[in-house]
Amino acid sequence: MGDRDVVVVGAGGLLGRTVTHAFGAAGWDIHAFTHTDLDIADALAVRDAIVGVRPRLVVNCAAMTNVDACQEQPDLAWAANAYGPGHLARAADEQGADIVHISTDYVFDGRRGSYEESDETNPLQVYGRAKLAGEDLVRQANARHYVLRSAWIYGDGGRNFVSSVPALVERGDTLRVVADQRSSPTYAPDLAAAIADVAAGRRYGTYHVVNDGACSYAEFARHVAGLAGGSVDVVDISSAEVQRPAPRPADSSLVGAAWRAAGFTPLRPWPDAAAAFYSDRRARTA
Repeated sequence: MGDRDVVVVGAGGLLGRTVTHAFGAAGWDIHAFTHTDLDIADALAVRDAIVGVRPRLVVNCAAMTNVDACQEQPDLAWAANAYGPGHLARAADEQGADIVHISTDYVFDGRRGSYEESDETNPLQVYGRAKLAGEDLVRQANARHYVLRSAWIYGDGGRNFVSSVPALVERGDTLRVVADQRSSPTYAPDLAAAIADVAAGRRYGTYHVVNDGACSYAEFARHVAGLAGGSVDVVDISSAEVQRPAPRPADSSLVGAAWRAAGFTPLRPWPDAAAAFYSDRRARTA
């Protein structure tokens, strides 16, 4: 086991790719596993993979993140978001390795927002319940854990709405965007840098790691439209106008009180991160 060996699981996704880059830039020896390489629902495969590397750290970016698909396929959701993280944490513990596990704002019901790490959880849908169970299994299996809750993770190549806003704005069409769901949009490179930071400190625990502040989907879209010159109209709609299988929390915004108390650097405000994302995207596509 090398002191700079890190296993990144879920390395084919947006956050996994970004984390792999961040740890590589920080001088770690990367062992990256995509879903094709490693299905974390397979406990024996997980154990063999971790034994084969004997890392100092495991970073779990693997998840089933389609909230509606989780609602419709709960068995798959629990395998990927609950049992799989438990397998990883147990295998890491057997090798004396730390584990970083990425969780979600959807462990909260969204009735008030600005949730701190110590606040009571109450997920509304299968996705949130499975992710919360995954947190518990990680904590039980490995005392050397970092459970990092984040929200609305976006970036280049992301498949969610927030990631797609710049392209939608550049198309020039009027955007009809949900205005009554709020959270803390988080730029993947900022989160990845924070993950690399926390892994070096060995201050274990549960933390909220998001870009500072909160907004609705409509506010985020309107901000990006403003960066593009304000020529695109953003029309507010209600979540009731969008028929979806899984309920969403109204305000699941996060506050990193424990993160700050542990001495970690807060992430920049979400408007600054969104501006960087838009600027970086324009530079790439110019």
